[in-house]
Amino acid sequence: GAVTVNAGTDVTMTGATGVGLTSTAGDIALNAAAGGVTMTATTAFSMTGGTGVALTSSANDVTITANQNVEVTAVTGTATLEGDAGVAIETQAGDISIVSHGPADTSAPVTITGQTGVTLTSVQGAIDITAADQLNVDAGGTFDIQSSGAVCRDTAGALVTSATDKATCETGTTHMWVGLQMTATAGDLDLVSTGGQVKLEGPSV
Repeated sequence: GAVTVNAGTDVTMTGATGVGLTSTAGDIALNAAAGGVTMTATTAFSMTGGTGVALTSSANDVTITANQNVEVTAVTGTATLEGDAGVAIETQAGDISIVSHGPADTSAPVTITGQTGVTLTSVQGAIDITAADQLNVDAGGTFDIQSSGAVCRDTAGALVTSATDKATCETGTTHMWVGLQMTATAGDLDLVSTGGQVKLEGPSV
């Protein structure tokens, strides 16, 4: 049958070498009708379920806090983070890495998909996109590349850090004040339009 423990205030169970709660044929329920349920371990704390483990809050948040690292691992399946109003991944003092490791003979790409768009923004530094093989950029509509700033470069395309404005860069030198640079280091650079014209416009071309 059932075992019921009732107390007007607290219930404390203490064991010199441990405390065990075992149900051989049914569930074990820990309920606090008007307060919280706290489980604390001096060393490790483990929760194991034969068919699953669920942490559910019916009215408020679920918070997982670690003094050092938090690890979420799916041994044979996927690890999913879902939010009805959004998902935020933030770091206060380090990097955020999204890495897909797969055997050399299989495909293990990283896919970033947005229903209405994808935005990559760097608040202070640069955005670097590097491909070991090809880099393909396809647009179903227009494809715009805009630069609102410029830097000084020499005839080889190297950055000239001593010149911080157009006048200093180009006065008495062969340097150029460049806002957008496209460079092919090992082959040709082709600008091709299969259905229209290719235009290069500027004060000097």
